Amino acid sequence: MLGSKIRQAWKELDVDQQQFLKDKEYTGYLRLKKWLKLFKGIARYDEINDDTRTRSSFQWAAIGAISILLIAILFFVLSYDLAYPLFIIPAIILALILGIYSYHRFSTTNIINHLRKFAYPVLYALHEDIHPASKMRLHLDFTDMKKDSNLIKQTQSNVGGTWYAPNKIKLRIFEHHWGDGKIRLRDNTIIDWEAQDEISEITTTRKRTSGKVKTKTKHKVYHRAKIKVAFDKSMYQLCDPNMQDPQFYETTTHYIFTRKIKEKQKGHSFPTGSEYSVEPEKFLTAIMQTYKLVSPIS
Repeated sequence: MLGSKIRQAWKELDVDQQQFLKDKEYTGYLRLKKWLKLFKGIARYDEINDDTRTRSSFQWAAIGAISILLIAILFFVLSYDLAYPLFIIPAIILALILGIYSYHRFSTTNIINHLRKFAYPVLYALHEDIHPASKMRLHLDFTDMKKDSNLIKQTQSNVGGTWYAPNKIKLRIFEHHWGDGKIRLRDNTIIDWEAQDEISEITTTRKRTSGKVKTKTKHKVYHRAKIKVAFDKSMYQLCDPNMQDPQFYETTTHYIFTRKIKEKQKGHSFPTGSEYSVEPEKFLTAIMQTYKLVSPIS
């Protein structure tokens, strides 16, 4: 049955997981085991939700077309006073209402895929290196990427067209800070990270000579991550005492390296561009590269 997998996956979630999907935002200070448990169920539900809604959209389009055809046939039959089971009208309307309601309900618990594509894989990959007794701070925000508070730039200009009907181009740039956290590893190394999406929305309005106005909107999405890796001076020393890395500095207790990752979204859909995220492999590689710049104190 359509949506049955989503409903079953929803029932398997605990109260905290369901609340997270409703609020689309979570801030906590938990041990690794609890984070992994929280994320695992949500990641599984999100994958089923995305897959089912994608397939069901085509099915509901077909059901809608068939329903319209049946209603048209019904009115044709009634216009000739032919016998016809009238209960089919409310049955079709009810089916369509239930379908739309079901799709909308599960869409409200859909989240952008940074948790499934980034946060959960990274934590799982690091789970053997994170001290099980230490608590981690994480903040995740999967609310609307294009809300007003995320708008950082807006311009409008006239380009091309004619003097009486110029093409209007409106540019809006949003910056959505969707996650940050701090992780302490077994060797007392601290990984401090933050991630954000930059969304450029370009809306072009053209007025043709016929008088018809055509509007087209395109999106470009960039995924960014900033990582700070802080090595405990009592545990590590620099391989090169004369380190000249511009992204390096030190405090009285730590050697700190900063790394940045920027990726252009692969694909053109939005907001399902949210299907993509910072690649976990690049994030983990950036961390591993900093380990080559220090050596353990024997």
